[in-house]
Amino acid sequence: MKPSQRVAKNAAWGILSGVVGGGLQFLSVIIVARSLGVSEFGTFNYLLAVGILFQFLADFGLANILVREITRRPDELKHLLGSAKGLMWLLFFISVPLLGVAILVQNIPSVVKAQCFLMGVGSLTSLQGVSYAAVLRAFEDMEFNAIGFTLHKVALLSFTIVSLKVGFGLWGLVFSNLGANLLLWFYYAQVVSWRFGLRVSLHKDVALWKTMIGEALPLGGGLLLRQIGWQLDSLLLFWLVDPYSVGLFGGPYRLLLGIRVLSMILIFPLYPGLVRLAKDSPEQFWVFYHRALKLLICLSLPGTVAFLITPKIVIKMLLGVKFLGSATALQCLGFAFVPMFVSALFPYVYTALGRQRIFLLTIGASVILRVLLELWLIPRFGYISACVIAAACEILPFAMFIILLGWGRFSLSAADVIIKPIFAGAIMGGVLYLSRRYIGEGSFGTILLMYFLGGTAYIVALFCTRPFSKDELSLAKEGLGFLGPYLRSWSQKPEIQP
Repeated sequence: MKPSQRVAKNAAWGILSGVVGGGLQFLSVIIVARSLGVSEFGTFNYLLAVGILFQFLADFGLANILVREITRRPDELKHLLGSAKGLMWLLFFISVPLLGVAILVQNIPSVVKAQCFLMGVGSLTSLQGVSYAAVLRAFEDMEFNAIGFTLHKVALLSFTIVSLKVGFGLWGLVFSNLGANLLLWFYYAQVVSWRFGLRVSLHKDVALWKTMIGEALPLGGGLLLRQIGWQLDSLLLFWLVDPYSVGLFGGPYRLLLGIRVLSMILIFPLYPGLVRLAKDSPEQFWVFYHRALKLLICLSLPGTVAFLITPKIVIKMLLGVKFLGSATALQCLGFAFVPMFVSALFPYVYTALGRQRIFLLTIGASVILRVLLELWLIPRFGYISACVIAAACEILPFAMFIILLGWGRFSLSAADVIIKPIFAGAIMGGVLYLSRRYIGEGSFGTILLMYFLGGTAYIVALFCTRPFSKDELSLAKEGLGFLGPYLRSWSQKPEIQP
């Protein structure tokens, strides 16, 4: 299978699993919310937060480093996976007592402490699963990851429904999470064993452990700071203003965070290719990077235009009329749409190049600036200042990431990557404005017609300005023909040295 076809295949599987698995996950949350009281649902959210936090802190980017190492040294798969499994078990046994201590010191009921501990242990079991999943990612067998993600959500939803039906309450939900994670671990282990013919035992490789941890710390630190930055605005608004301001800001901002999941699905399959090119063909790496950057900008610009030109329509369709007061907030955050969508690419680019520390420092400086500005401006100007700061602190690191990767190299393709898509976006904005004025926005049908006309104008403008070269269009056409080679590849297994 050709590289372009492999990327297209992986992206197709990622989108399918994101739609199906993400929908099932959303449905499980709705079912829990409708079945539990408000107080119990709050406790459930607290349990989830603790589990996710400890899982993230225990992994801290190690899975991405393992993907990189296996991609670079596929012939050493058995040793790398065995060593990674040993490290994951070590981290598990270190994290469990830390989890216990962190829970014991909290002023919460004893039964919630017990539930919290079990939820945390259940989340930590996923460490073994992600080590097997890293193998599939490194060899670009993303279909198995997609199937695993979807099956995990099916199991979680099924366990959740059964536990609520029989009246197990929060304890049933905790065991549902544990059971789904254990099944996912079993699934990944069996797939890797079948796909690669491996039976992996634990290895102790202290030198490799040090390398992996040293490489993962700046990446994990940067990702953690980024997550903290995304939550700080709401926390500071709650503390410094009032809950109503949090709602006006949080509604539009959650739309941005939710849409970012789509960019992650699209970027996920690109990582192994970035790693290989960074190691074997640096010039082709930059070509690949610029193509990915251009594609993500072209895909995300319509979102910016919709937020800026039709904020009230977007809010009424997605959030409801009670959030109409946040139309100005949505417009401000519209400027952050492209940077937030595209910036999902940079952790993988910097990791492939071995420059995670630059990623960490850039994110760290952005978060510090964000906090200082919000402490200064929010008490004076309220939630609007938080919107402006949030947008600025997405644009700033986005620009820095590009510049630090080499402005001279980027400037050669700046017209195709930025200027031409912005011009097409301006055409789309004009069509949306005129459509809203002369067609109106009274019914769902007229709204769909308005966005159809705007989207068509955007595509036509892109086609006329030609940001994509003939070679890039040929690669895209070639990639869409992945089905035949993909089906034939099922009869082949990767050749791995024992």
